[in-house]
Amino acid sequence: YFVRLRNLIGSIHYWEPKLSIVIYDIGLSKKQLAEISTWKRVELVKFDFEKYPPFVSLLWNFAWKVCVIQNALEKHPTILWLDSGVELRHPLVGVRHFLEKDGFFGTTMEQRRHITGRTTLQQTFDYMKQYGLGELENYDERKIKIGPFCSGYAMGFDRNRVQSILDYTVQCANDENCISPSGSNPDNHNFDQSAFTISVYAHGLSYACEHENIVADTGNWFLPTIDETRCNHIELAARRWRSFRPYTKYIEKYESSEKLRPEFMNINNNNAEATVVERRVRFGDNSE
Repeated sequence: YFVRLRNLIGSIHYWEPKLSIVIYDIGLSKKQLAEISTWKRVELVKFDFEKYPPFVSLLWNFAWKVCVIQNALEKHPTILWLDSGVELRHPLVGVRHFLEKDGFFGTTMEQRRHITGRTTLQQTFDYMKQYGLGELENYDERKIKIGPFCSGYAMGFDRNRVQSILDYTVQCANDENCISPSGSNPDNHNFDQSAFTISVYAHGLSYACEHENIVADTGNWFLPTIDETRCNHIELAARRWRSFRPYTKYIEKYESSEKLRPEFMNINNNNAEATVVERRVRFGDNSE
């Protein structure tokens, strides 16, 4: 996943050179940390698993991802979360517009072919109703189950407007029986994406996940331009496993003569050689 991260950072540096970037470290190696220290406009945050229930450290259930987003929103009023397999293909004009309009930005996967009810175990619905989500005016379990789920690879949040969406999802993420019910696996359950989708629908914002006009997934990958330096209407694209990563060469780096930045000098990395399932990036506007 680190090769994907390089491509993402390069795409941000190319299309949005004034954005600040925060990388959450959930198990980067010393070599990877050293490389990140050379990238400009990047802040590294070591995620503290010890503050959360033990199951959150099991990367396969993605409870940690919800907690990382919560942590980022405590520090920044507006964020855009991107998985490492995403790349920018255009300045984020549309993303900013929809975030300002709705307070939340999301997208579906593969032209809405993934239906929530097929990839979410009933226990997650039941637990989230126990938290009080079922009392919201827009909660309709039948409609949620037949609707496309909101993908977790690109999500934007305005803390002051959609904090409630995150609050219910965080409750689920801190309850193992909700985020990863008994018998759950990637074939029958979407973990963090399931919890987020239920909460987004219950808050009447399912339409805020329908942005195929500016987001290209595997089902409509042909939409972005072939030349990475040119653009059309697509702003975000999911490159994922594809071996060609055109934006890596655009990463802006500090010269070797420049002093290593302080935030990288005293990193407590007890799991330096761990195999990491994902690295995630959060960025927000930094026009100063």
